[in-house]
Amino acid sequence: MPDSSPPPLTPPRKLRLSVGAAIVLALVVLSAAVGLGIMRGQAAPSERVPVSESTAASSTGELYVHVLGAVHVPGLYVLDLDARLVDAVAAAGGTTDDADLAGINLARTLTDGE
Repeated sequence: MPDSSPPPLTPPRKLRLSVGAAIVLALVVLSAAVGLGIMRGQAAPSERVPVSESTAASSTGELYVHVLGAVHVPGLYVLDLDARLVDAVAAAGGTTDDADLAGINLARTLTDGE
């Protein structure tokens, strides 16, 4: 007995090719749009003000120290030239309960820009 079921329906090859090309084209256009959006969203570079390091801190008698880690108020602090690490920690509100001071020399003198 011959099989009377109809052959499976498959779209013509040309139609499949054009659908694939349309998908690829859509992806390329989408990628270009996203790329342009990212490039337009970038801020313009800000102007730089030249500051010589030798005159910035030494002429004022201050040093700038950035305190991070297990302190209550991390941030940038301006301290005296003869400040020690314990002074920077105190300026940052002291240490938190998570602080591990075993490997830290709190008596160490600081340098500008730490």
